[in-house]
Amino acid sequence: MINCPNCKRLIKENVKFCPYCGFKIEGYSKEEEKVCPQCGTPYKEGQNFCKICGYDLREKREYKTIDWKIPIIIVALIALIFAFLYFNGYILDNKPPVVEVSSKYANKEALLTDQKNELTIEIFIIAKDNRRLNKIELFLNDKLLKIFGGFSQITYTWIARNEGNYIFKVIAYDNAGNKSELKTMNIKVLKISSPELSLIPEGLEYVGYSVAREGMITGEDVLLRRGPTITTEILDAMSKGDIVSVYGEAVSRKENEAIARYDTTMRTLNGGDYPINSGRALLIINDEDIYYLVEVEVGDGKLRGYILKEDAKKIYGDYWYYIRNKKGKIGWVYGGYVKINE
Repeated sequence: MINCPNCKRLIKENVKFCPYCGFKIEGYSKEEEKVCPQCGTPYKEGQNFCKICGYDLREKREYKTIDWKIPIIIVALIALIFAFLYFNGYILDNKPPVVEVSSKYANKEALLTDQKNELTIEIFIIAKDNRRLNKIELFLNDKLLKIFGGFSQITYTWIARNEGNYIFKVIAYDNAGNKSELKTMNIKVLKISSPELSLIPEGLEYVGYSVAREGMITGEDVLLRRGPTITTEILDAMSKGDIVSVYGEAVSRKENEAIARYDTTMRTLNGGDYPINSGRALLIINDEDIYYLVEVEVGDGKLRGYILKEDAKKIYGDYWYYIRNKKGKIGWVYGGYVKINE
């Protein structure tokens, strides 16, 4: 006798089915037997509910809990990378930077002499970008001179040793590869050689400019002289409106030099009259009551006569300027006939 695996009742051996519950005994193996997890009663394959306790025997799906930590970390990293690229101008930036270049020598003449054969020139660069600058390139005469990092303000020191026309160009780039408009600055370096410096008398209180200034002649037939006095050799004559380069200055220390204040007449020593135009150079020979005995240049000679004191202006303490005129000639001109453009 054996127990039925299903209803546990005693039944005969070698029967094919349980006479009580109909459970198939033939071919039954305990290894294949499944039991109710709640009451332990065996049940058949495909049975939905336990016959004893009614437990639901259908296979239940296991739902896995999703771990959101890794996706959140990945999204955060992507957001940080995007923010870094955006705010530093690597992406979504089509606006080019803006750059300016300047120097106190810009579009002027810088001077070298035998005594000063090097000139330090500071070049100032200012760049701006809506995001972040990447680099700035400085060119000299179309050759790359220096590459700077993404700084907004740069001071570059350049040493001029030879005369010439130097053209500086600057371009700024941002991190997105946008580039600024090309900005250009011109500096002309001139060298005054020893023969030209010989026009500066020894012991003269001369003040040379480190950069030539632009001046304009304000009178007609203004004379260019070898030295800062009215008695030196005439080198050239200039017209009103002529543009000149002014290299330095000296104060007149000649108490007997003057110019005519107005158009007037000089009474010559032989009793004749000689017209004197306003601004004419006068060398005072003697002080005689209400007159000056003066000497003026006439052609290759000189003429003396008397002029009212009120018609003459002494130029002691006035400036003379050391200049180069439009013909390239260098010499001295009385400061009253030159307007310096600041």
